[in-house]
Amino acid sequence: MLLVEDNEEVAASTEALLSMMGHQVTYVFNTDTAVGILEAARDRASSSKNFPFDVVLSDIHMPGKLNGIDLAELLERFEPRIPMILVTGYAEEFDRARQVDARVLSKPFDIALLDSLLCGISDGTPIERNQAARSIGRGSIFSLQLYKKAIHLMAMRFAQSHGRPRHARCLILSTYITR
Repeated sequence: MLLVEDNEEVAASTEALLSMMGHQVTYVFNTDTAVGILEAARDRASSSKNFPFDVVLSDIHMPGKLNGIDLAELLERFEPRIPMILVTGYAEEFDRARQVDARVLSKPFDIALLDSLLCGISDGTPIERNQAARSIGRGSIFSLQLYKKAIHLMAMRFAQSHGRPRHARCLILSTYITR
């Protein structure tokens, strides 16, 4: 999976969550870099089976020449075909996002919904074009367990990257995120 996100904290937590869900994640800072990586991967792959990315998860609003919607428009013409999930916290971007062949999630998104979309993509389950994703099962046991694991993993990574005692940082970060 290719993750395109300009906010390092959001990228780290999303990458941790996706890794816990069993996905191999390559992270890039903006869409300009993503286009270069996708084109280079296509040039190296001898067939679509050898292509290293099965889905692109991208924020919409980012620095650079292109944004996430521009990337989705490019991927509509890209071979091999790669499913796209767009994520945004800006309501005004939804109208344009619905014009491309991508699933759209609003921030903050439900973990169970993201998992459902990714499972649908890997199973080949069709999801209506131009359909914004709706929240499902916020209170589900699966979502809560995965959320707790993600919090713990993010806290550990944060503590390690900031050279702080792991247990103290985990407590502080867990308390902050769950409020």
